[in-house]
Order: sequence, then C-alpha cells, then structure tokens
Amino acid sequence: MKNIDRRLWILFVAGVLIVAASYDKMARQERERQSAPTGEVSDRQATRPAPLFEAFNQENQIVRAGAFIGRHEIWLVFFHDPLDRDRLFQSVLSVAEVVQADGIKIIGITPALPQVNRKLLETMNGSTIPILTDPEPVYTLHKQWGLVDEQTGNVRSALFVIDRLGNVAWENGHPLPVAGVDDLLSKYTQK
Repeated sequence: MKNIDRRLWILFVAGVLIVAASYDKMARQERERQSAPTGEVSDRQATRPAPLFEAFNQENQIVRAGAFIGRHEIWLVFFHDPLDRDRLFQSVLSVAEVVQADGIKIIGITPALPQVNRKLLETMNGSTIPILTDPEPVYTLHKQWGLVDEQTGNVRSALFVIDRLGNVAWENGHPLPVAGVDDLLSKYTQK
C-alpha cells in the first residue's frame, strides 16, 4: 500500500514539474513575441519563420512549402503576367541553372491555371522550376505574403528569399520582398 502512495506522490510531483516547465516556456515565448521589432526594418532586417502554404503546381499536384522550408534556401517568385512575358520571372529564369546549382530552390507563384503554366513551360525547354497557382480573385498566397493592394485589389510581382532555417525578413506584419532584385540576380550572372 505504501508503494502505491509513493508512486502516486512521484507521479503528482512529476506532473507539477511538467506544468511549471511548460508555463515557463510559454511565458518566455510570449515575452519574445512582445519584444519583437515592429515598424521599419533596417539593413539588418528582423526575420521570422516564413508562412507555410500549399498550392497546385503545373502538373496539378499539391506542393507543400514545408517540403523545402528548413532544408534549402528558397527563392519564392510571385508574378502576375504570363510566364513568357513576365520580366521578373524571365530574369530569374535566366540565372536559374546557376542558382539551382548552388542548392537554392526556386518556386514560382502565379494566378494562371496549372494547365496554362504547363503549356508555357513545355515551350520553355522544360524548366524544372515548380510553378504554383494562386487563382484570382482570391489570391490567398499573394495576400499571405502582403502582395495585394487592399484598396485596388491589384497584385504585384516580388521575390522573397527564405533562408535555410526557414526564415524570411518581415515588415508591417508581412514578409518583406527583396528590394534589389537586379543586384541579387547580377551575382549569379557573373558566375
């Protein structure tokens, strides 16, 4: 009988310790969240985990960002015009082979339907860049990444760099796109 009481007492103490440790961890995370920088981001930008998402690619297969995030550096390229006419996509495509040789994954996101993207990619010498669909007028991914003008509903093209740890620069509650895309791409055209 004493052994049962003793075991219950040990179980109770262990439970109290687990609850205390969990509460301490949650309190520390809340303090860190509240002290996180807001407003303007300097050259040494604050980074936070990149939003996770999933969407259909040009083969009508679901691609989950979690399959890449945390394993590779990722260039996430949002564009609005068709693949063959979008300046940002064409610029990224021109350095894609060198970028991918460095172990960087490139993922394109467009409002075009998967079958449209598939046909265009077939004419572009079989690019290996997955092109995900974020259909208009919903623009779920564009909104998640802060690329929809709330007043007009217009979307804009942008490139985001997600580091190997799965973090991206943030500003005003959304991931912050690369400001100097041409400078970033020029590093790979010189290789």
